[in-house]
Amino acid sequence: MKATKRILSALLVLVICIGCVPLAAAAEDTYSSAVYMIFTNPGEDCNSQMRIGWHSDYENAGCYVMYTTADDENFANAVRADGEYDDQAYMWFYNRLTTNTLSDSRFTTKFLDWSVELDNLTPNTAYIYRVYDGEGLYSETHKFCTSGADEYSIIWMSDAHVNTQYVGRLNDWRKTFAAAEKVAKYPIGFQFYTGDTVTSGDRYADWLSVANESFSKNYMIADLVGNHDVYDGIMDDDTPYYTDFWKSGEYFGIAFNNPKNGYTFNSQRIGGYLNTAGLSEYADKPADELLEMPDGSGKLFTGAVDNTDGRCYWFNYNGILFIIFEYYSMMFAGDTQAALDWAGQVIEQNEGKYDYIICANHVNLVNGGSGDFRDYGATDYEFFGKLFDEYNVDAFFGGDNHVYLRTASIFGGAVNTDPEKGTYIVQAPCISRAQAFDAKGPAGFAVNQYSLKNQTVGGIIIDVDEFGLNISCLVKEAEMFSSKYEVYDTFTIPRKTRESNRLEVKEGAKFTANSRYVNVEAGTTVQDIIDGFANPTVEVVDAKGAAMKPTDVLTGGEKVTVRNEGFTYPAGEMTVKIAFTPGDANNDGAVDNLDAVLILKADADTGNAEVPHGDINGDGKADNLDATIILQLDAGLEVDY
Repeated sequence: MKATKRILSALLVLVICIGCVPLAAAAEDTYSSAVYMIFTNPGEDCNSQMRIGWHSDYENAGCYVMYTTADDENFANAVRADGEYDDQAYMWFYNRLTTNTLSDSRFTTKFLDWSVELDNLTPNTAYIYRVYDGEGLYSETHKFCTSGADEYSIIWMSDAHVNTQYVGRLNDWRKTFAAAEKVAKYPIGFQFYTGDTVTSGDRYADWLSVANESFSKNYMIADLVGNHDVYDGIMDDDTPYYTDFWKSGEYFGIAFNNPKNGYTFNSQRIGGYLNTAGLSEYADKPADELLEMPDGSGKLFTGAVDNTDGRCYWFNYNGILFIIFEYYSMMFAGDTQAALDWAGQVIEQNEGKYDYIICANHVNLVNGGSGDFRDYGATDYEFFGKLFDEYNVDAFFGGDNHVYLRTASIFGGAVNTDPEKGTYIVQAPCISRAQAFDAKGPAGFAVNQYSLKNQTVGGIIIDVDEFGLNISCLVKEAEMFSSKYEVYDTFTIPRKTRESNRLEVKEGAKFTANSRYVNVEAGTTVQDIIDGFANPTVEVVDAKGAAMKPTDVLTGGEKVTVRNEGFTYPAGEMTVKIAFTPGDANNDGAVDNLDAVLILKADADTGNAEVPHGDINGDGKADNLDATIILQLDAGLEVDY
């Protein structure tokens, strides 16, 4: 039933690295009304990949994206990226109620569901883009920043229950986000969200209202499916438009364009629906395609072969491996095991490429208030705990309970004191619909928790640096803080020294190294790198992935893979960085007339090698302008450049 048009994506390497800072407002334009529901979502490797999704009017099949670095405000150097669309996705929203009432107000607009993946982006770089409607007009400018900074912040929130009938909920989201931006220690990398984004997933207008917010236009967002996100607007069987099969994460998967790296399984939940309805012969049909009931009732149903791509997914944000679960695909033990098996495979696949593992699900594992393990069927700690212990997961993030809560490190179902193992369980407070009970201070596994009955809302800031994941809980409630946001709690999830990530650098090595970079001086050879590591196997490849010879001189950008003995997966894949002084074209440690001569010779194309270090004015090339500046400096003149 699904029809998809595929178009090749344009690729671009943008070499200008710009810090991730907010941009000034662009000049007002006449924007296209034919493109909407625009979100930036993570790529698998956020250092170099991002995904953009949007919807267009059904007739606008010629859409595309133009993107560029943030300093190119007029899009003079923008590059086009084409993608693909699904022309049947609208059916999941078609004829769904648009309000809370049982009126006959229904969503009847067809749209195309678009997907574009951007590759070969530059790490730690701010980008801007527009979505073009194929007829000459385009969207407002959207922004994102690739990962790659050593220090950055993540804003994490949950449970907004957005509903266009209750405007205060989006307003609370705006206020919480703005407060978190002020508290964050570093530039914001992206917004993380743990579900219940909307009140009922089938209401298109509610998802659209989230897309239209500035926090959605200015940052990448990584979200997951909550129980409200799968709800049908009326939750009964009194009309021909509703069956249990409508309760699906497909709403979420159509609103967002997350990585398509989930898993496929035979859903026991959907299989049960089919069996009850006498439709078990359709169990081998896909769960993301709608079928008409054979009784002619007009109702729609699906098969039980569930592909979770875009609902369950993983991404790596500068060494943090996020594994996103969908609780609704884990209602039975067999379904849960399929999800946990997938997560284990993801971790093994990414071994050596992460400093932290964070698993996230909407349903939290610890009860706010009592602090005991939550009994939520196949999605509770009894199932997740085995995965956490086997793969040394650092943290589990959840929502749903509407109470801020964090535990100590837990291993084997008990409090753990070993800094090299154990999992912290953290639950974000809600943005709207505060919990109906008080929960303060330690209780059970909860080291700290907070909720003031019917009043507390808030969010979490994660400041990432060399010390770990530094978490601050921001809360607002009228009685205690006079409706102002205050930091209630702070703690740090430390970085573990994982055996498979352990890098051993010999004393006297011609470089320094961390988990992401090898910092070398100009003239360093591949053999210098090999000699400097104590690890048994060191591989150095160039930008194209080809092995380099020991005598090759490193020029920066190469990849170094270091393997530890006894480990199947790489201990670390690092990028070579060259330490140099801008303008020092001959790398002798001084910027003087010798460098100017070398630059002028290269600029005149006299057969000399390129001299990238001669670029002193930062325009990306070494030429006569740089030589002039260097000669003036060498003469003792003050130069503004």
